[in-house]
Amino acid sequence: MLALGAAAEWVAALDGDGSLRDGAELAELTDHLEPGVLAAFPAGWRTRSATAR
Repeated sequence: MLALGAAAEWVAALDGDGSLRDGAELAELTDHLEPGVLAAFPAGWRTRSATAR
């Protein structure tokens, strides 16, 4: 499990039309994973987490 509590790591989520999604945020997880976790995925693969209220 990852601990992503720092406010700088979470960014506002957007709806399909580019407007802010009320109460939703995203965090990039790729750089927080153990080495080798993404080895089975294509190069450039990124991992993100979302939260919404």
